[in-house]
Amino acid sequence: ATHEGCLITASGTFTITIPNSLAVGTEIEIMNYGTGTITVKAASGVTLNGTSAGSKTITERYTSAVIKAITATAWVIQGAIS
Repeated sequence: ATHEGCLITASGTFTITIPNSLAVGTEIEIMNYGTGTITVKAASGVTLNGTSAGSKTITERYTSAVIKAITATAWVIQGAIS
């Protein structure tokens, strides 16, 4: 919740997990500021729409994706994802 409305910049290879405890309408931008791969995935019980496998990656340097809570357990991801 402390990242609501924020830009998270990350460098390296790691995973960001979306919890099921954030408010509807929460929006967070995640930017790959380095050369690693950032994986965005849904926690157990959370649906990440915009993906067929439950996770997406941000691989290109200086690109970003936005995640937004549509319901308490459903999120949408949009942006430079693969």
